[in-house]
Amino acid sequence: MTGRLYALMVFFLVAFGLLGLRAWQLQVLEYEKYALRSQGNYLKTEGLPAPRGRILDRKGRVIAQDRLVVDLVYEGGEVLFKERLLPLLGLKDLPKGPGPVVLKAGVPEHLLPTLAELTAGQRNLKLVERVERYYPNPISGPVLGYVLLANAEQVKRGYSPEEQVGQAGLEAALEPYLRGKRGVKAVEVNVKGERLRETVLEEPVPGQDVVLTLDLDLQRAAERALEEALADINAGRRLQGLPPATRVKGAIVALDPRTGEVLAMASSPSFDPNLFARRPVPKEAGALLQDPDLPLLNRAVQPYTPGSTFKLATSYALLEEGYVSPTTTFRCSPYIVFGGQVRRNWAGRDMGPMTVKEAIAWSCNTWYYQAVAQDPLGLVDRLAQRARLLGLGEATGLEVAEKTGLLPPVPGSGKPSKSPGILGKPFP
Repeated sequence: MTGRLYALMVFFLVAFGLLGLRAWQLQVLEYEKYALRSQGNYLKTEGLPAPRGRILDRKGRVIAQDRLVVDLVYEGGEVLFKERLLPLLGLKDLPKGPGPVVLKAGVPEHLLPTLAELTAGQRNLKLVERVERYYPNPISGPVLGYVLLANAEQVKRGYSPEEQVGQAGLEAALEPYLRGKRGVKAVEVNVKGERLRETVLEEPVPGQDVVLTLDLDLQRAAERALEEALADINAGRRLQGLPPATRVKGAIVALDPRTGEVLAMASSPSFDPNLFARRPVPKEAGALLQDPDLPLLNRAVQPYTPGSTFKLATSYALLEEGYVSPTTTFRCSPYIVFGGQVRRNWAGRDMGPMTVKEAIAWSCNTWYYQAVAQDPLGLVDRLAQRARLLGLGEATGLEVAEKTGLLPPVPGSGKPSKSPGILGKPFP
């Protein structure tokens, strides 16, 4: 009996010794390995969104900025106080299936205290803050552009899926300035996945504010002029026997002739860029893509036939190439016949002899027909060369994507001067 007791005692001593040795190995030799693994069970890192820079007009008035909004998120299951909650949200019932689902995006400020009270203590209802792009003074949508959440291609380039990215217009053109640098935070959660505390590891860096050369007052005047032009356009269409237009299709650009700065740029039809900033993006924004009138197109930077504005380039070529002098006169007749075709002036009466200065002032078509008729083939290349010296047929240097137009290529033509554009200097 005594021998058995000794054997049992030795067995327990060896077993406890092995357990103690294993505990020493885990707690001393392999402490760092399991400590890091343990931390990974309750610590995780998340990105902190960086605010986009503001867009301001030349007088410092805010056109675009970020703002904090709150969404109500439902994660499935039963909730308390449904009879009070659903009417506030304009819902008849909670969505079926697993969450999370956004019940209300951009909760109005007056509802926040009530919703905070109704959702308190309910783990499947959360009020979640997020940053949204906001346009307190929206200018012409095709010019300003819009933002959307990063698409798959942009995520591959380093954007976060929750990050707002400029997709068109100034928002896209100024993306390198407006985009900030995301921060990092550590989040501690328990075994149920509930968040216990957060620690900011790296503060986000906001994007730069950008000052445009645009003037909001002139911009609004240009946009209003386009809206009010519909009656005049339809009056002209009636004279031509055409059906009335429902919307104006056109653009207005106002420049400071001393500096070349763009003071106003408007395009019609337009849209409200706030539509694209909402979550989820409303159906009205998607309908813009299918609109045959192309409201997303910035008509101010598309190539169009210049019409009588090109007479300045023609006058410059005629004078510099020696085809006319400042005192040369041609008669501004109502029409001339050239090449077997009748070429008409805009006026139906004879306006008498004119110099080049008067032809520019009165925009006399037949004066230019007669001037060019001296050497129509030889003047083409010279006119193209002179037009390029004026910067025509080349990009102006605006930040927004622009078409360059069409001119015959002329070897050895001069370099056009670049416009200072619609971007001033980012704020430091």
